[in-house]
Amino acid sequence: MVKVESQINIDDLTTLLISASRMLAAFAALKPFEGTNIGLAEWVALTILEKNGAVSSKQLSRIMGVTRLRSNQLLGSLSKEELATIREATDDRRSTAEVSPKGQEHLKVVNSELQQFLGKALEGREETLASASRRFHLLIRLIDTVAQRPPAEGTAYAASVARLHR
Repeated sequence: MVKVESQINIDDLTTLLISASRMLAAFAALKPFEGTNIGLAEWVALTILEKNGAVSSKQLSRIMGVTRLRSNQLLGSLSKEELATIREATDDRRSTAEVSPKGQEHLKVVNSELQQFLGKALEGREETLASASRRFHLLIRLIDTVAQRPPAEGTAYAASVARLHR
């Protein structure tokens, strides 16, 4: 029998996960993603490429928390739409992807539309988004610690752990 250190309310976990799923579905249905081949997951991947520079499929999968197959699909979709450039490795290194000029322009448009929408939705409650983000990061760190998983590459948490081990 497994010893439980503390009691959590499974209903709270269920509500959190349902809410997260509904939030993702709601964001995916927003105007910037309507009628395009670029959805929420591709936008997240493109944003990661912009922030991190050249990223391998393995790095992207770890940062996003998706499988390598899904990471490859996302990069393929971005490449097909000419929003990212995939650089094939000429030596034994992995190929990498980075945002193309068209991708940078696309991000500017989508981010502006998201900013406009969220600005209206969160008017007077601008701290809500930052607070929710911090709480999600805390939950992820706690779960990763218990599961003994290393922090995802390219995250602020991974950078802080790396600084501690220098």
